[in-house]
Amino acid sequence: MGTLKNKKRLIGIIKKYRRGRATPEEIAFIEMYYQYFDKETKFSNTLSSDEKESLENNLVQKILVKLEKKTDLSISPFYTAKRSLIKFAAAAVILLLSGIGSYLVFFNRSPEPPVISGSQQLLKHDVAPGGNKAILMLADGSTIALDDTQNGVLAQQGGTKVLKLSNGLLAYDSKTENKKQEKVLYNTISTPRGGEYTITLPDGSRAWINAASSLRFPTAFTGKDRKVEITGEAYFEVKKDASKPFIVRVNNKVDVKVLGTHFNINAYADEPSIKTTLLEGRVSISRAVSSSSAINSSTVITPGQQAQLDARGIRVIAADVELAVAWKNGFTSFKSADIKTIMRQVERWYNVDVVYEKDISLRTFTGEISRNSNLSEVLRLLEASNIHFKVEGNKIIVTS
Repeated sequence: MGTLKNKKRLIGIIKKYRRGRATPEEIAFIEMYYQYFDKETKFSNTLSSDEKESLENNLVQKILVKLEKKTDLSISPFYTAKRSLIKFAAAAVILLLSGIGSYLVFFNRSPEPPVISGSQQLLKHDVAPGGNKAILMLADGSTIALDDTQNGVLAQQGGTKVLKLSNGLLAYDSKTENKKQEKVLYNTISTPRGGEYTITLPDGSRAWINAASSLRFPTAFTGKDRKVEITGEAYFEVKKDASKPFIVRVNNKVDVKVLGTHFNINAYADEPSIKTTLLEGRVSISRAVSSSSAINSSTVITPGQQAQLDARGIRVIAADVELAVAWKNGFTSFKSADIKTIMRQVERWYNVDVVYEKDISLRTFTGEISRNSNLSEVLRLLEASNIHFKVEGNKIIVTS
């Protein structure tokens, strides 16, 4: 493996490990890397950039020497049992300290409750990750808690049956599509903090709804278009229908218009911009502006692009598609993100409140952890990167 000075190669091995595709040699390397790093970088936050790089290169070389002496690579029962589940388990987190140039690699290695080292305490009541939780409001204003209901027909609205399927998916069986009806009936599905849900819309399109979000839609698409409204975050796979464009109204500010495509919209009120990331197809993003405004009112993006809309207008950038849809694929991910950006995800998924004791440093981090992880695992990994917390009930106080 050489000295692995090229960190991209190291990160590539880690990604293979996380996805269950690493070879026995790579698994042994990653396990040893963790063991050495955990022991030898305990006080590495006091080192300079050059000292950190030297430390990392030395420890990698030490691992390689040890591996060369091994005649039989032993893989612990933990890894043997978990390899096929790594893509779903809390396998690895990679944290990049901005300005340092070194990757800190951590693994959730044991079932014991992890210690929050900076506060020297265990979470007395650990917080489990979110799950399938949502409230469905029907056209008559009545509500159904979807996580508590049995499978089967939940309601009949006009010519549409509302179904909860055996896999927990919410579906609409519409018999009035393409027919006129006297009144358009609307339903709204809302997820709380710590909740997510997946729904098949009356036209067969599918939507994944993230925590603290909502989707409003008609029980049957009977007009010239298929219009829905969202707040928060949702990922769509839209069924193609050239005669009826699919339109997503976002926070009553933005319209995303498509025919058939896959895309993600992040529109939380506490985020700096509304982001539309396109995976497949073609979408048009537009908003109404005053005639005196010089702000671009619409734009078209293609796969691999992201449109960001804020008070200054719409700009298009190359998207990190994997990052944008990580939540839908079961991961909490962040890239060059400050601690407040990271903790906003933590608040939504674990239904906790985060406060800051004082102004915190402007370091940025890159990392990923399974959304199946308990809150204590997330905090332990962040503390390992010199972010410190106090935990008071349902409140996390970031101290430095």
